[in-house]
Amino acid sequence: MEPEGPKLYDITAIRMAQDEHDTTLREMAAEEIDDIERGFPSRKLNELGDLATRVTRLIKLKEGEEGVELWKKHSIYKVHAAMAAVNPEAFTPKVVSIGPYHHGKEHLMPMEVHKHRAARRFIEDSGKPINDFIGGLWEVLPELMDSYSQLDHVWREDKNKGRFLELMLIDGCFLLEVLRTFAVNDPSYDEDDPVFSTVSHAGMKEDMMMLENQVPFTAPEKLLTIQIGNTPEQLQRLQDSPSPSFSSLRLFIVKPRFSVTK
Repeated sequence: MEPEGPKLYDITAIRMAQDEHDTTLREMAAEEIDDIERGFPSRKLNELGDLATRVTRLIKLKEGEEGVELWKKHSIYKVHAAMAAVNPEAFTPKVVSIGPYHHGKEHLMPMEVHKHRAARRFIEDSGKPINDFIGGLWEVLPELMDSYSQLDHVWREDKNKGRFLELMLIDGCFLLEVLRTFAVNDPSYDEDDPVFSTVSHAGMKEDMMMLENQVPFTAPEKLLTIQIGNTPEQLQRLQDSPSPSFSSLRLFIVKPRFSVTK
């Protein structure tokens, strides 16, 4: 059997295929040029445009106008993790939790019954129905939530917004009742009261000054306004009473950077 000789290629067929390929490329290029001239960007330009849009939105969300507007509402922050890691106990309340950051911690639970006791006392002394206080806080609920820079998303769920409002009501009333007993010795409380006696105040003061252990000023301000009223005569009565005034509240409670009280 004789060995095969060199293959013979059909030069004409090869040239025809090459010409057909070149024609296809020229047609594709012409189509893209026509699209651009008509205002329709090419597929590559579309991909780049989509990417640019996504990046722009991301930048706007994180550092643009939307982010800045959100930051303006924050007034209660968490200690940076690196700093807290050095001495966690230095930033953790020992006796009482105020606000959501430390709420529910086991070692702080014994104080919850006294917080409820204070809230009941505050509302009963006001002579106003509890619905007035709940309604007042509901009006400013979004602002109260936005005051916390790292509020757990669980609190923002619809099913838990009532729990957050309850927290603001109880902690706000407790804070006002504590400040009232700071200002005046209330004989209605027993001198051996575990919370509202003068002896018991020392441990709570330290906790109340902690950065993460706060409620927005709006909450107690709203509660106090509902309790006392906001007519000139009622506000004068507030100034003349031994109850804590708005100015004294600012020493213990973080005031937001925006106004919600008209």
